[in-house]
Amino acid sequence: MRATTWLGGVAALAIALVLLSTTWGTARAEKTQDAPYASSELCDQLWEHVLGVMKAADPQAGLEISRLAPEELEDARGEFAKECLQQREATVRCMLTKSTDDEFEACIDEHDPEQRLESKRAEALVNLDAIRTAERAYHAEWDVFTSCAVTPTTIPGVDPAPFQGAGLANWERLGWIADGRIRCRYRVVAYTGAELILDNFEATAECDLDGDGHPSVYRATKLEKPHVLTPDWIK
Repeated sequence: MRATTWLGGVAALAIALVLLSTTWGTARAEKTQDAPYASSELCDQLWEHVLGVMKAADPQAGLEISRLAPEELEDARGEFAKECLQQREATVRCMLTKSTDDEFEACIDEHDPEQRLESKRAEALVNLDAIRTAERAYHAEWDVFTSCAVTPTTIPGVDPAPFQGAGLANWERLGWIADGRIRCRYRVVAYTGAELILDNFEATAECDLDGDGHPSVYRATKLEKPHVLTPDWIK
């Protein structure tokens, strides 16, 4: 079950939080009768499954788990359960039955496609937040923001694409490069003293996750956290 997500010298008490932040991501959906959420019993099964996988895949992690005091392990279990209960039932069941990232994503696509789409939408918000942090760090060092040309040249759409193109040198100067293949196109416009808007930047992401030719648009600025500009029905 996605063992590569949590391999390594993880501090035992933080196991649940590390797992949740990397596996479930930032996407959330409204609870509806059409999309039931995980039960306590199902979350208990997933907790035991996770511990078993960790112990089998990483002896050091297993040793750290065995050294936990009962109350520490119970605290970690409680944090895990709080997050698990906010997940769709289909998501948790896929975690229990699939062992690789590809199998997990295929399972979600089959059993809960709307949740899969929401997870894909989280990419733009996460990356714009990282770009915003990089721009503020760049400004702290150079007293100006920096522009980055649109990258990649076209919106990837349904199929992820490498983060590459003519603007790559700009992003390298900023100190941010997208990790792996991406589903959105990114751009930063920096405003200087010669512009009407002084000492600011606008970072945007354009995504067409359902491939209908109508991209959703996200934005972040010096003062504004990442947010969506287009109506929710545009994916």
